[in-house]
Amino acid sequence: LLKAAIVSKSHTISAIVWGDVFGVAVWIMRYPGQQVYRLSVRMPAIDPKAYEYRLLDDGRPADLPTAVFDYDPRTRPWYQAAVAAQAPVWGDIYSWVLPTKTEPVLGVPFVVPVFGNSGEMLGVFDVEFSLHDLSRFLGSLTIGRTGVAYVMDHHGQLVATSTNVPVVDPATGRRMQAGASAQPLIAASAADIGRRFMGKTKLEGRVSSIIDVNGDRVMMMAAPFGRAGNLHWLAVTLVPVDDFVAPIKALRTQGISMALLMVAASLGLGVMVALFVARPIVHLSDHVRRIGQGNLDDEIKLAEFPEFVRLSTAINLMVEGLRERLKLRRSLALAMDVQQRLLPAQTLAFPGLELAGHSDYCDETG
Repeated sequence: LLKAAIVSKSHTISAIVWGDVFGVAVWIMRYPGQQVYRLSVRMPAIDPKAYEYRLLDDGRPADLPTAVFDYDPRTRPWYQAAVAAQAPVWGDIYSWVLPTKTEPVLGVPFVVPVFGNSGEMLGVFDVEFSLHDLSRFLGSLTIGRTGVAYVMDHHGQLVATSTNVPVVDPATGRRMQAGASAQPLIAASAADIGRRFMGKTKLEGRVSSIIDVNGDRVMMMAAPFGRAGNLHWLAVTLVPVDDFVAPIKALRTQGISMALLMVAASLGLGVMVALFVARPIVHLSDHVRRIGQGNLDDEIKLAEFPEFVRLSTAINLMVEGLRERLKLRRSLALAMDVQQRLLPAQTLAFPGLELAGHSDYCDETG
């Protein structure tokens, strides 16, 4: 039992019990919400009372008992279920005997009767699952983003849920009806399932449908325990449709955002390239405008592209040629002025004579 209890720490087993036909009982259990295991022993040949001990970290029981109470395994529902079936069977959900706890704890037993060589019954092994631990197991599952899972019997009573909604009324110790659950997904789906399964002694088939819960579409999948023998439970999974659509919407939004980002980056890159290309053109245009205004002293140096380098060099050579031509024109104008000053300003006049003269230049000078 100690080895089995150690193994069960990683699973949802809540208790392991042995009881025989003489009333001897020994069991290891864990209270809901606790990690500490407790060992209980009843030896009616020595003492009719049962003694509960806290198990230490090394697996040994504490020296002093934590509780002493009346107990007879032969009167418990799990033992009687094995006696009635004479075979391995799931027992009905029942309330535990908890001498150190005040709140009721419900568990479901799986019992295996043990027989001697001559076929007489020697005792019963019982593996217990508390409804609290079953709910804790369901709560550890990932069901979409906001999905819910729960288990109920064919009477519509909750067995376990993945939510914090209680399955047992702490005041009465009775199980809650799924249709009256405070969790809207559970209540709505239980009402839908009730029209299909409730009242049947055995749940068969599988239900898959879309139900409306407060205006939201929820995908429901309900299926019976296929290999649970006489355990007539129904496992229900509820996942809002938005849990499936949300990733698609997120990917679409992400795609749109990436597309807009790429468009913005392309526009920004285009503007940068345009500015980079336009800058030498603007400089070239300004330089040509100054040349047209007579400013032949400045030079332009463009280094962005080879074409602009060659163009700026050609313009500088052109300006240099213009400066030479302008200098030559000024020299010719000066020579023409000097040459014209060498000629008489007026026609010479001599009495009795008519004098005439004409000077014709081939260019500015002659």
